[in-house]
Amino acid sequence: MTSKEKCIQISFKGAHGQDQINQLLNGAMEYGLESYYTVTNGKIFKIIQDSFMLLWNGGMQTDLRYLKYKYPNFKLWVNGHSLGSALAWAASAWVVNIGLYKPEDMKVVVMGAARISDYNFAVWHTQTFPYNFHILHRSDPVAHTQTFLPSSVPFTTLFYPKTEVWYNNYMNQGDPYQVCQEADGPFCSGSVDPKATHCLNCVNSGKLWCLQNSQCGDTTLACNTSITVPLNCPSPPQYGYDDEFMRSEIMVLTTAAQNENPQLCFNNQIPTMKLYKVTTANCSTVYNDVTCVGYTAYDTKRKVISISFKGAHGQDQIKEMTDNCVKYGLESYYTVTNGMIFKCIQDSFMLIWNGGMQADLRYLKYKYPSFELWVNGHSLGSSLAWAASAWIVNIGLYKPDDMKVVVMGSMRISDYNFAAWHTQTFSYNFHILHRSDPVAHTPTFVASTNTTLFYPKTEVWYNNYMNQGDPYQVCQEADGPFCSGSVDPKATQYIDHLYYFNIDLPGWGHAGCPMNISAYAQP
Repeated sequence: MTSKEKCIQISFKGAHGQDQINQLLNGAMEYGLESYYTVTNGKIFKIIQDSFMLLWNGGMQTDLRYLKYKYPNFKLWVNGHSLGSALAWAASAWVVNIGLYKPEDMKVVVMGAARISDYNFAVWHTQTFPYNFHILHRSDPVAHTQTFLPSSVPFTTLFYPKTEVWYNNYMNQGDPYQVCQEADGPFCSGSVDPKATHCLNCVNSGKLWCLQNSQCGDTTLACNTSITVPLNCPSPPQYGYDDEFMRSEIMVLTTAAQNENPQLCFNNQIPTMKLYKVTTANCSTVYNDVTCVGYTAYDTKRKVISISFKGAHGQDQIKEMTDNCVKYGLESYYTVTNGMIFKCIQDSFMLIWNGGMQADLRYLKYKYPSFELWVNGHSLGSSLAWAASAWIVNIGLYKPDDMKVVVMGSMRISDYNFAAWHTQTFSYNFHILHRSDPVAHTPTFVASTNTTLFYPKTEVWYNNYMNQGDPYQVCQEADGPFCSGSVDPKATQYIDHLYYFNIDLPGWGHAGCPMNISAYAQP
């Protein structure tokens, strides 16, 4: 009870120990569901109701009636986690059933609950309690427990009440979440591959998850493809991939960075997009003509601000960048993650950022505060885009859920911790790779800092020319022998790095992105 909030609270503890979990599971299967209410014919698990009634008759009823008598105008909050959430749902129903509280004087919030009821109870609970939330975390396996109860007569399908709130991330303060419009099914937490929940439990316990047969084991497990890190456990992206959007808009924004005047590309392909400024910085300690380039633009029709980065130009820049990555390795630059990225990439980005892009972006954000921010690039530009997206969130300039991060043909620039953070932070986050682009097969270990490199999710792989209508694979895993990683490194072709969406990306950009796209198709 808290007088400041003027509420009385009842809360329930989760299961403690495998014995209790096994007893609950066995009891649920053996005794099934029953109806206990005059307000609904809905049913809940007998073992849950029995467990709640032991608490209720063991003292909670007396205690709650006393508090209600003492504080008759106080609201009642009901909550719990795991088993506690099941007991909280049972408690909320019982308290209303006996007329002790009105539903509008209650707040019901649970976390990580298994399904405990049939459809009728779920509907009644949803319609009865106006303040009613079920919070689920990413791939919590409780959302993927059995939904069909064959022991009941007639057979019973279990169902969640509304409203689920799903966090597909670490649930840090400020992280995005989804308030689900649907109650149950392949939505929100239900969109997670059930195998992924078991995969996460497996690898988090220090074991290996076999992708072929969905088994968990140690190093003796016979398996062709095993998963050893959580980021590789199969999971879909939070947002659907839209080929037409990438092809007609992101490709143009990315390619425009190849031109000294990106507005030429906009005029030909996206007339409502307006260039603000281009920032060019010398990013070489050896060559005077080696530059790193990025631009800012805005579109009042789309309500978007865009920043894009140019890829490497010439062998001098490629060689120096490669040498510096190997020589100086990776460092951490953030307060939001201890993940590390290549020093040479962060240094190059900061030259652009401090050379004018920061001031330009802050001005555009001040002028268009509600606009979304799109961040993109190709090749070296994609590495700079990843660095930019992380830095912008790190300094609090934009929230991740107000950003779209889409890159093409990027090498690995970070360690596992950064890749995991970037994946979990940016809900709209795609890395497009073309067929046998060799960037996906560059070395993955940096000896100077003893670091294994790792891609963030989500890769989208086109194993074809990337013509309109060509199939693509939205990869469930982050890095390893999946999607582009399934290509034999000896079979890579540099031409696949230059052509995206069957367009010579540098050539088309240099020409101002003319309407005759077919003239720039891959031979």
